[in-house]
Amino acid sequence: MLIIARTTPREEVSRKTAGLSLFLADLPNKSIEVNPIKKHGVNYSHTCTVSFNDLKLPANALMPPENNGWHSILDTLNPERMSFVAVGIGIARLAISKAVEYGWERKIFGNNR
Repeated sequence: MLIIARTTPREEVSRKTAGLSLFLADLPNKSIEVNPIKKHGVNYSHTCTVSFNDLKLPANALMPPENNGWHSILDTLNPERMSFVAVGIGIARLAISKAVEYGWERKIFGNNR
């Protein structure tokens, strides 16, 4: 699991994105609890709640550079954001198509349309 965590207190950095570092943690891990969230539409991409309980990682779990994790992860986040926009458009088109289909098939007070 890739974890982004604050390694320098917020009060000691000029921007809230500064002072964050990336760490790698092996799963399963007794200190990390992952629970799936049921959802509609984007089922190919799992969404979960993640809880950490007394997680301790070795020094070699840090992915350098320390305190620059936010900038390191941006290369991953930006393409992911674009792909989720495309997914959202596809889901919206499907929802509209299904609604129109249902509208044409629905009988209201014994009458079609």
